[in-house]
Amino acid sequence: MRHLNRLTEALAIQEALHGEASGQPDGYVCEELAECLYALTQTEEAQGFFAQAYRALSADESFVKNFSECRQRLQELGRVG
Repeated sequence: MRHLNRLTEALAIQEALHGEASGQPDGYVCEELAECLYALTQTEEAQGFFAQAYRALSADESFVKNFSECRQRLQELGRVG
């Protein structure tokens, strides 16, 4: 939905998924939430989700190995030191 520029719909779907999560937040859901908010110019709110996505996905060896540019972007936009 986000890639179709249907940002409000995409955000609602991701918010619902995030609300259903139990325990640790899903890094991919956090990433999509962050991207939707960022595209909607809600950058301050997006920052927290970028940081959550970075922390969660950094624990995934496959993600770290195969998506280093994406991981770096999450780190920068999440302002994770």
